[in-house]
Amino acid sequence: MNIKDINRTIDTFLAGFLPSEENLDYVINYFIPQIEPDALARNLNAYALYIKTKDPALIPLFDPLYTLMNHYSNYLSGKTEVVIRRLGRQWWKYLQPFLRDPQKIIDKIGEKKPEVRKMLMGTVGQLYMEYYAKRLVDFFQIWLWKFPRWHSGCGGLIRYGLISKKANIWGFYCRRCKTVIPDDQLESLTYMKT
Repeated sequence: MNIKDINRTIDTFLAGFLPSEENLDYVINYFIPQIEPDALARNLNAYALYIKTKDPALIPLFDPLYTLMNHYSNYLSGKTEVVIRRLGRQWWKYLQPFLRDPQKIIDKIGEKKPEVRKMLMGTVGQLYMEYYAKRLVDFFQIWLWKFPRWHSGCGGLIRYGLISKKANIWGFYCRRCKTVIPDDQLESLTYMKT
């Protein structure tokens, strides 16, 4: 191996640590969720019904915020969550424009699952991806910059999940004392450690 090959290998390895638009491909997969065709079909049907009826009870059936909060806050291990959050903060300047662009998200998702790409090419799919992209940015702005949080009452870690199965209500709660934290009181009833 000559010196050029060694330098190219080192540059490729370090690219994931150097935030830039050119290097975004190295980290974007951590921030674009996998979408399964069956789940997407359910989301698109619920979204189409929502467009017709404007029934707010349908929102949890298609809004990605619920599954994103659940995945990033509950299923990542502690160390992985810390690393992804740190990466996201460092790369936010480059991530945010990418995540705001529905077509870029469709292209990235479609690379791995062509059947999902086909589902998103129709009118409802396009409208849904506009909504999806906005909610993706909303989610990461909350998750990257306002978490992790602890309950002011008992110091328990704040999580996001299903609060009531019967009513299909999702939200923030304290893992220790199980207190439900209303969305509009998240910052007043919780804190971030410095």
